[in-house]
Amino acid sequence: MREGSEHIVPPHTTAEMIEAHKDAFIAATNHDFLDACADGTVGDQQFNTWLLQDYLFVLEFSRMAGRALSNAPDEHVPLLLGGLAALKEELVWFKYMAQRLGVDLSTAMKKPTNQEYCAFMRELAEHDYTVQLAAYWAIELVYNKAWQLNGKTPRKPLHQELQQRWGNAEFTAFVTALAEEVDKRLHVEVGADEVQLMVQRECSEVFGRVMAQEVRFWHMAYE
Repeated sequence: MREGSEHIVPPHTTAEMIEAHKDAFIAATNHDFLDACADGTVGDQQFNTWLLQDYLFVLEFSRMAGRALSNAPDEHVPLLLGGLAALKEELVWFKYMAQRLGVDLSTAMKKPTNQEYCAFMRELAEHDYTVQLAAYWAIELVYNKAWQLNGKTPRKPLHQELQQRWGNAEFTAFVTALAEEVDKRLHVEVGADEVQLMVQRECSEVFGRVMAQEVRFWHMAYE
C-alpha cells in the first residue's frame, strides 16, 4: 500500500494486491507439503488428509462460486459458469481419487482449519460482488501457482496428475481472465469516493486472508 498525506491508498489492481501481500503469497504457494509432493516424499497419511479435506473445501468453494454467480453482471456469467463446470468435474475427480486410494469420503468431517476457511467463504456473501470475485480469483490463483511447483516435475505419477490438473495452461488462462475482470472493477478514476476506496480495501484485506488460510490449509496435512 502507498501512504498519502492523510490516507493509505489501497491496491487497485490484482498485481498490486499480490505485491502488497508478497510474503504471504509466497508462503501460500511454496510449502513443505508441495515440496514433498514434488520430490515424492509426502507420506500417505499426509496426502490422504489433504485430499479428504480439499474435497470438503471444494464443496463449500462451489457454493461460494454459485453465490458469486448469482450476483454477477451479465458479462461475467459465461466466465463463472465455466468455473462452476470445472468444479463439478473436480468433485467427480476427488471421488475417483479417493476410491483409488482407499479414502472414505462418506464419513469425512472438516478439521478446525477447514471449518474456519469455509466459514470465511460463507461470510463473503455479505460483501460487495467485487470482493467476492476478488476472493474467487485469489483462491484459484493460489492453486494454479502452487501446483506449478516452481516448474518441477513431480517424481511420482500420482502427484503429476495434480500438477496437470491445477498447474496447466488452461487453468492459468482462467485465473488470468478472473484477474482481468477484478482489475476492471477495481479501476477507479482519481478522486474516487469513499465507497469505491472501501471496496478496494476490502479486496486487499480478503486477499491477505485467503493467503493466510491457504498456508494453514497446507499445514493441516500434517495435523
